[in-house]
Amino acid sequence: MLLPKALREECLPEEDFVFSEIVDVVVDSRISSKINCVIEYFKRRLSEFLDFNLELSRAYEVLEKEPRPNASQICLILNEDLKESYKLRISGQRCLIEAKTYPDLVSALMSLLFIVFDEGLVISAREIEDRPRFPIRGYYYDTARGRIPKTEHVFELIEEMALLKLNHLQLYVESGFSFDGESEIWRADSPLKPEEIIAIDDYADAFGIEVVASVSSFGHLYNLLQSYTYQDDCELEVDPQRPFSYYDRMAHHTLDVASERIFQHICKRIDQYAPLLRSKSFNVCADETFDLGQGRSRARCESQGKDRVYIDFILRLEEHLKKRGLKMQFWGDVIAGFPEFAKELSSDTLCLSWDYSAEPREQAIEQLASTGMDQLLCPGVCGWNLKVNANQLAYQNNYRMCYYAEKHNALGLLNTNWGDYAHINDPVLSKVAMAYGAIFAWQGTAQTASQETIDRHLSRIFFGDPSEKLASLYSRILKSDLFPWREMVTYKEFSDHIQGDELLEAQTQVLNKFQYDSDDFKAAELELEKTRVEVMAASSHLGSKDQRRVRSSLLYAIRLTSICNQILAGLLTVNSNVEKTCVEIEYFAQAYERFWLQYDKRSELTQLLSILFYFVNQFRADKKIEA
Repeated sequence: MLLPKALREECLPEEDFVFSEIVDVVVDSRISSKINCVIEYFKRRLSEFLDFNLELSRAYEVLEKEPRPNASQICLILNEDLKESYKLRISGQRCLIEAKTYPDLVSALMSLLFIVFDEGLVISAREIEDRPRFPIRGYYYDTARGRIPKTEHVFELIEEMALLKLNHLQLYVESGFSFDGESEIWRADSPLKPEEIIAIDDYADAFGIEVVASVSSFGHLYNLLQSYTYQDDCELEVDPQRPFSYYDRMAHHTLDVASERIFQHICKRIDQYAPLLRSKSFNVCADETFDLGQGRSRARCESQGKDRVYIDFILRLEEHLKKRGLKMQFWGDVIAGFPEFAKELSSDTLCLSWDYSAEPREQAIEQLASTGMDQLLCPGVCGWNLKVNANQLAYQNNYRMCYYAEKHNALGLLNTNWGDYAHINDPVLSKVAMAYGAIFAWQGTAQTASQETIDRHLSRIFFGDPSEKLASLYSRILKSDLFPWREMVTYKEFSDHIQGDELLEAQTQVLNKFQYDSDDFKAAELELEKTRVEVMAASSHLGSKDQRRVRSSLLYAIRLTSICNQILAGLLTVNSNVEKTCVEIEYFAQAYERFWLQYDKRSELTQLLSILFYFVNQFRADKKIEA
């Protein structure tokens, strides 16, 4: 089964294609040499089956170059006259790939690789013609809040995106980039550097993927506006000495629209970041400006209207981008409240309309479509604030948003992976939900396979699981999670900002949500242990490093879920041995740190672990542990 499903796939009454130990890759001389990077990836993945020797050659008339007697041949041809995006003909000694454009060529080569994963080294003769349902098929990754990936692992993400025929990547930054003049902002982080962004863009371009800048430019400016230097440019009064707060970072820190200084600083950010990428699009974000009109802009919003103040600031950003030859993208949650203002924006400005629910609202999408504004609809991988992704929700959300994209002529889908509340969820666990978005964006909603079918296939193809059940185990972990991560963070952060009886009351309100007894905790622990064994059994054949990372991530998620359940049991005085829990947390933290640093920079890891250590300290300070 080819994922995404091809538009046309026909079996041929010809000889099967059998991979020889030598594979000649014959490349049309008009194809850019960057294809070598893709072929190297192709070779590396083929080597998982056999130690292949791929020999690369170039030919002007590819079809005249006959296969060598003891070699199989893959021919890559650019053909602008094709009706579809690419054509793939597999039979005998030759696999012939024709494509309209370079990105189409990459998609065709990835289809061949997917077939190899599915069938092995003997492929039944067939002909495939295919084209995508939407021109933009994207993935959005939050590198600003919790995790900043190492460059080599962004390369791996790019390879996975290409395999799924995604062609658009956005890496979101707030303070996670080393902007000049902002050392005060990123000094405690592990920011991405210009040379890393350039390398990522180069690698993505080789795989036919556009990397688009995504930089906070209105709301969500916590680190910037919480600083001593820029505290006076925040809509609300801030205290730079206030302890770090995941909640505050999500809920506040909109800039003061009247401050020319902060506007010029945002423009400076744009001017620094945009030249690092080939793309002429730039996402200024401008979402969730919750505080607008609540502080320094109150008088202006009361006299002009909050909607007018918002759109005027967006127009200023758009004008700055235009002067630099850039097209603006922005999140659509705010303008959805006054869609008539969309007509004031340029025709090439793109609105990113998001909704992460199982039944996303259609009205705002429909109203913005009626204004003539282009939209990119944004579902989610539904993993933020969770130890593992809620895949069922992600499937439903991606399906419904794709349906709306088809109905209202959107340009495509941008599947989002946020890092709210520390990005506790390892990004590799989002591969399944990322695939949902890719499948829908390529083939649309017609004749889409069920979630169960896709999960089984992905378990085998992505994870090397012959039992085809690994992806289905996510939901088992979620059902056993009695103390959700967000509630844990909320409980802890109350202690940073309030004291005495007020603190006790606030934390009691959190605990009152959980009406569990000792039997509930025992049942959850038994289910987690059963799931752990099934993960081990399903992943016993994993070969590649990436597949082993998936297994480790699931096992860490299970262990963390168990620890959080024990913490809740201790808070509810149901856990009779909190000393054991404290020790387990401390050992877990050491192991989790080592695992994290294999793939990601340190970034906010210390801050994340402090959440767990808070409970250890509380248990010991409350003398619930006997000496």
